[in-house]
Amino acid sequence: MNTDIHDIEGRLEAARSKLGQLPHSGVLLSFLDHLESLNLSKTRVLKYATSLCTIFKHVPFDPSAATKRDIERVVAWINRQSYRE
Repeated sequence: MNTDIHDIEGRLEAARSKLGQLPHSGVLLSFLDHLESLNLSKTRVLKYATSLCTIFKHVPFDPSAATKRDIERVVAWINRQSYRE
């Protein structure tokens, strides 16, 4: 019996697929693997995955060579969004 009424597995796989199409996808997907190796819940990993998809679609940069300026650009973009605290 499937108790995953929110289809977390399917949504996580879809988010991985979207990340796989972005530049620097190897680093992003490796980060998700790392989170799973820490035994974080699938729901928490999904939250990271969807956030990464949003960030890297709007403020792309090479995460393995990120500069202080790159991070400031991302934080500035996030601060301009209507996200709740």
